[in-house]
Amino acid sequence: MTSKPSGRTPYEAQMDLYPAYSIADDTKNKAKQLSVEAKKEFDIAAAKAKAKTGHIELYSGQYYAACTFGGLLACVSRAPQKITAGWLLIKLFNRA
Repeated sequence: MTSKPSGRTPYEAQMDLYPAYSIADDTKNKAKQLSVEAKKEFDIAAAKAKAKTGHIELYSGQYYAACTFGGLLACVSRAPQKITAGWLLIKLFNRA
């Protein structure tokens, strides 16, 4: 009487006894899948942008313009979050 290998060692827990473990694995797998999909979309968008703008020479006027625009976008996108966080902190400390 020979038994088939089950794929796990005798020291591993039975997965059906621990449903939380499978939920965590499901979440990790979904996160990996979303990451792969996001990377694909980013690569497609990056290829379109590169085809549209062409090659930017390092330290050229176009390079500095792109850096300036990117910096402005970063500041503008973070400003509402910082204002909201500051407002919430003020409200929190004024209660005390």
